[in-house]
Amino acid sequence: MSTMDTTAPASRFADESAALAEGFARRMAELSRRSGASADAVAWAERAALAISSATALGHVCLL
Repeated sequence: MSTMDTTAPASRFADESAALAEGFARRMAELSRRSGASADAVAWAERAALAISSATALGHVCLL
């Protein structure tokens, strides 16, 4: 038996995916900042991480 709540509305899963993508993006921005990246590079790393995580959550597997 699955431990996933199959009665949860689809929007709940979308919210969780968005939260995960945003958290990943913030983490990548922080890692970039700590490694000495410029402000522009930090912003682009954050944008890229958000885009990749969001695409993956939607089922895209070819991200290059």
